[in-house]
Amino acid sequence: MVVALSLIGTRGLKMSGVEEGYPIPVDRLILPEAIVQEFSTPVGKILKPMLDRLDLVWNACGQPASENFDADGNWVQRR
Repeated sequence: MVVALSLIGTRGLKMSGVEEGYPIPVDRLILPEAIVQEFSTPVGKILKPMLDRLDLVWNACGQPASENFDADGNWVQRR
């Protein structure tokens, strides 16, 4: 299975709850697709690499990575 995610209409938006950063400078963020080998793969393990890739969602907002996942790709409650 292939999972793809694109965000449209993003120009000028900022990441909610993040104090530092800046508005997204582009209208579309096209994330790289993920190939899922097993349906039992946790969603966080599929989405984290997509959201952490350079020049994409978090980087477009001036952040190094998503604050919602740990280093292993597990969802964590925001502090």
